[in-house]
Amino acid sequence: MTRKASIFMLAVMVLAGLGIFGCTSEDPESSPSETNGSISGIVTNAVDGSPISDVTISTTPSTVSDTTDASGYYILGDLEPDTYAVTAVKSGYNVNTVYITVADSDTAIADIELSVFDGSIDIEWISVPSGDFTMGSLPTDPHAQTDEQPQHVVYLDAYQIAKYEITNGQYLAFMDAGGYDDSTYWTTEGWVWRMTYSITEPYWWSEGDFNSGTAFPNYPVVGVSWHEAYAFCQWIGGRLPTEAEWEKAARGTDPTNYWPWGSDWDPSRCNSYFNAP
Repeated sequence: MTRKASIFMLAVMVLAGLGIFGCTSEDPESSPSETNGSISGIVTNAVDGSPISDVTISTTPSTVSDTTDASGYYILGDLEPDTYAVTAVKSGYNVNTVYITVADSDTAIADIELSVFDGSIDIEWISVPSGDFTMGSLPTDPHAQTDEQPQHVVYLDAYQIAKYEITNGQYLAFMDAGGYDDSTYWTTEGWVWRMTYSITEPYWWSEGDFNSGTAFPNYPVVGVSWHEAYAFCQWIGGRLPTEAEWEKAARGTDPTNYWPWGSDWDPSRCNSYFNAP
């Protein structure tokens, strides 16, 4: 039987990014471009078609956002011509993203349906076969730390690991399901920590700093402690990966590689400081 190990981005500091939860406002001294377009639509319940209010709507690549009114309506204005991912997020509902192209001086219609969250989330798993792999770094690796050497052979049973980092939207499902209220998901020390400091969400969640919170549903969740990461993994029926499992999944079976793809740095191969906008 394979074992599931969930990936988390556990970070104290991340690349700086600013997010604003809720509605956006325009600078009163400036006016939208007359040639830019907009996106509008109505968010409804996928089962009965009823409108859903107070849904946070955000776009990628732009970070414009709005909140639906009582009729489920929203509008995102002053958007440059481009194709946008429009994401709808509300507690108690599954996150949904639609894609729409905006043209000059045009309003694109993007109606969105949300289904009630049923307690499960969609995680894409990668299967890693059992067997030996060489763990650690080569003595010639200029990026290696002393505690990564010498290289040594480690045997691992087969397991599964999440292909992508856990997102804000996926972590929101854990919060909505009462993850911070159920001690069975937490270690004893973790639950004491949560109760002592009244922890109810990741560190930057409400402020929206560093692409955190509901305004950035498809971004990796940040500001999460080891205790919270452990509880989330327990909630989905998995666990955190060991150091060896993480390294084997990332490196593969070639012990001569400095990076998962080889020994030459290539910023196009991953998200990093070197290719951040």
